Amino acid sequence: MAPCREELDCGGAAPAPRQCGRVVSSPSELAGLAASSVRCGVCLEGFAGGEGPRRGSAPPGREVVLLACGHPFHEGCLQQWFEERRSCPACKRRFGHIIGRQPDVGTMAWRLDSRTRLAGHPDSFTIVMTFRFPSGRDPAGQQYRGRTQHAYLPHDERGKLLLELLRLAFRRRVLFDLRVSATDAKYWPAFNIHLKTATTGGPESFGFPDDGYFQRATEELRENGVTVAELA
Repeated sequence: MAPCREELDCGGAAPAPRQCGRVVSSPSELAGLAASSVRCGVCLEGFAGGEGPRRGSAPPGREVVLLACGHPFHEGCLQQWFEERRSCPACKRRFGHIIGRQPDVGTMAWRLDSRTRLAGHPDSFTIVMTFRFPSGRDPAGQQYRGRTQHAYLPHDERGKLLLELLRLAFRRRVLFDLRVSATDAKYWPAFNIHLKTATTGGPESFGFPDDGYFQRATEELRENGVTVAELA
């Protein structure tokens, strides 16, 4: 078995606003923002402009940062926003990566099984993933149940690529999420990205064959900020 217990991303530093755009330092540009109806989308206050020509003359945190997406905000407001959400408050363009609510005590491991074949993949060995979460308490102190779960992928090019994406999602704590199960009301680590937990039975049984699974899984990963470009 190849263990993949790696250092989880348990928060990480929020992106610096100035690294996600530029500080608006031109007096004329600041005056234009102040004269317009544009407001900081976080505090909903207008932008002061024209008081001083020197860069940095605004009080700390009240400097204006124009994000790469074209939306301006007070730097301090944006920094506070980025602590909770890694996206533009206006258009939701992502800056930095998403950190989820998956418990940070879980482990992920995988092994290659040469004897098992997934339905629809007769020529491929099988990647068997094992996830283990002991019971514990969430940040609010609520008790959650533990979980041990096996999941499967074919050992082909798409399966190996998806395995790497799932590993990254696990490290960023977005593969699972703490929520109440729809079937038996237990509060535990539930799938945030769909996994195949059966070797046969098709989509209805969370198994194979399922021709659309890889596309759906990569779309769900993309929605959680995990993309193929980040594997390079």
